[in-house]
Amino acid sequence: MIASILIIAVFFSLLPALFPFVIILLSYFFKHQYPLISNPSKETEELPFVSILIPVHNKALQLKEKLTDISNSDYPGSRIEIIVLLDGEVKGAKKAAADYRAAEPDGPELNIIQLPRAGKNRALSSGAQKAKGSLLLFTDADARIKQSAITRLVETLKNHETGGACGRHMLTSESTAQKAYWDMEAKIKSSEMKIFGSVTASYGTFIAIKKHLFLPIPDGVTDDHYITLSVAARGLKFAYSPEAIVYIEKPSKNLIMEITRKRRITSQSFYSLKAWRTLLNPFKSGWYSICLWCHKVLRRLFPVFAIITFISTLLLSFHGNTAAIIFLVLQSFFYLISIFALIIGIRKQKLFKPLRLAAFFLAANIGMLLGLIDFMRGKKAVIW
Repeated sequence: MIASILIIAVFFSLLPALFPFVIILLSYFFKHQYPLISNPSKETEELPFVSILIPVHNKALQLKEKLTDISNSDYPGSRIEIIVLLDGEVKGAKKAAADYRAAEPDGPELNIIQLPRAGKNRALSSGAQKAKGSLLLFTDADARIKQSAITRLVETLKNHETGGACGRHMLTSESTAQKAYWDMEAKIKSSEMKIFGSVTASYGTFIAIKKHLFLPIPDGVTDDHYITLSVAARGLKFAYSPEAIVYIEKPSKNLIMEITRKRRITSQSFYSLKAWRTLLNPFKSGWYSICLWCHKVLRRLFPVFAIITFISTLLLSFHGNTAAIIFLVLQSFFYLISIFALIIGIRKQKLFKPLRLAAFFLAANIGMLLGLIDFMRGKKAVIW
């Protein structure tokens, strides 16, 4: 019985790790192209009017640079409105907007909307109601966009079967572990596009949806994942445009921040999946459902399977099982090294690459476990 539990736990622990390699391999047998434009608009048609929504809270240190980036875009400024959503009192936001307008008097239309402190999701939902554009583009204030990014994302949405799209974000600061993670995420999205012409997850730093498809974002969900699934659940494609590039600093500047970030994202992601749980039914959603299970469910259940694996191995080793004893020693050695690396990393002491990866791995999994517990307890992270 214990051996069977161990085998099952190891299988479900390895499945999310193997998934990226399997889907990348499968993608070589498919011919979808992206941006996917099977039913493009006529070239003579007027470019869609885009409402760019920028939620801001706490401080507005990079807001002026963000607004300038949009003005410098190769997408016509006359076809853009910028809506800055102030979630509560934001120090320096109005001055940043005024400085931008003084420097760019002929830039796109700019609206500043002051909102009560209620969280990112409510800010985006409020902004979407007031937006005039046929396309809604959500982007973070600290994400610097490439000059062609808006145009590339809009081109992806010309397909009548595509309801939303996201770009690709690239790290501006060196972080071996986080860079490797986001590079793999980009490969997974490219592979999903080749197989389905759609993705199971998106980057919230640069994401767009056709306005008539937008639904208010509930509290406690991940805004980008909720939007992605809301499009897929209605039988439309959510595309990935790797040419629509935004540049961001590493999401987690330290290991404590990584634990906190993973905790929040894991809990919110499960609430997003709960809202669109019909997509998890393989009899209705087919292979898209399988990918969703591997990419978004089992991967975040890894800490649970890892704990079950360790306990099962420990129990088998008590019975003198040689293979179990060896496996237990290997697991114990890895976890001890990871705990050591995490403690040293939290103290902000330098680690060489293998230890940095081990510390980041452990921090991420602690965060995912805490996020899962939050979800099971019904706790929601609303304020960002």
